[in-house]
Amino acid sequence: MNSQDQEKINQFEPLLSFKWTWVLKLFFNMPFDKIGFFTGNQSTKTFACTLNYVFRLMGWHPIPRKNVLYFECPKFVDEKNEAEKKEDDSLILHPWVTRNLPDQSKIKIHREGEYLDSVIYPGPKFGYPGRYPKSKRPENNLCTFCGEKLQIHKRKTRIFRFGSEILPEDKESTTQHGSDIGQSTETKNTVYPEFKKWLPPFLIKSDISSRRKTMILYDPNGNNHFGDLFYPASDIVIEFIAYHQTVKSGAGVQRLSCYLDEESPIDIYEEQMPRLVAEDADILFSLTPAEAMSWTFDEIFERAQLYIRTKTICDYLRKKEKRDIKQVEWRDNDNDIVVIQAATDDNPTLSKKAIEKKMFFDDEETVAIRRYGIFKQSTGRIFNDFSYKVHSIDFNEYGLNNMMFQDF
Repeated sequence: MNSQDQEKINQFEPLLSFKWTWVLKLFFNMPFDKIGFFTGNQSTKTFACTLNYVFRLMGWHPIPRKNVLYFECPKFVDEKNEAEKKEDDSLILHPWVTRNLPDQSKIKIHREGEYLDSVIYPGPKFGYPGRYPKSKRPENNLCTFCGEKLQIHKRKTRIFRFGSEILPEDKESTTQHGSDIGQSTETKNTVYPEFKKWLPPFLIKSDISSRRKTMILYDPNGNNHFGDLFYPASDIVIEFIAYHQTVKSGAGVQRLSCYLDEESPIDIYEEQMPRLVAEDADILFSLTPAEAMSWTFDEIFERAQLYIRTKTICDYLRKKEKRDIKQVEWRDNDNDIVVIQAATDDNPTLSKKAIEKKMFFDDEETVAIRRYGIFKQSTGRIFNDFSYKVHSIDFNEYGLNNMMFQDF
């Protein structure tokens, strides 16, 4: 091994330093189209989401189809293309690979016939949460269920989109007595520095600039053979958008996944959905609820099929609402949405003493929002925001226009 290869290996050190938490392991095994982190401040939600994308780049994500590179059986079929199966009798409905949740209910992770692999794998001490035997690519490249020869999934896009309140800014070096002392001011966009914290630097082909807010990355698995299958190299793009930009500026080609940090305007959210169709891709949300929250409660939080809550959240809600709160709660609907709730206390890097001092507020509502990420609606209160679209009716449509002037 030469010095250059050793340097690249050393750049994976940050990925070996973090601690796998209960929430993080569950998050990495959520196959839902929409995943929402509704948490307290400093609860590691941004860390979890950005780390997830580094895993996808590397080909490590335990759900194969979420990786840039994954392998599939050409006869693979699931419920989403049942119509195709009716036209081609050779297609086979492959069984599910499942996992038990903490309440012993089963969650369907992915179908057999989908496999992951990578040139570089995490070491045994990494605590990797998803090395399922049925997920790893078989060495003979034959489907473990039907025996068909595997193929590399042909991606229609290789672009990930990260949305935040503002765009990431270029780092500015600080100086002392006229000389650069090598320190940098903190960027206002938290997603960009958090993503770079976990991304091995040798994968960056082109970083963001003052004019172009996109990162161009090398594919770590490009130009390699996986058994008798060759995977050619092609760049991966990380695209940053800001919520103050026009909706039109965020339109364009398909995306492999989208991540919205904090609540965006609803038109920004709605614009992302058509961009995820080609790859049947997912969208992630991470936010700390606040009084300015609007559509995310009704569109995401209230419509979830599954809720994952930490013990801290459950204990807090049991105390405040005087009712049983489950860590794993299924709702009777078909919405492809999971909500993950965690508190500031669930961040293993923070001391309980510091949290108690810094997150102690006189207003109990502020504590609920900032420390536990609890919506005000959760306590039975209603936002006071007024919307003509929601809170008013059309007099002409309901025949009330003339009734206004009648003598009752």
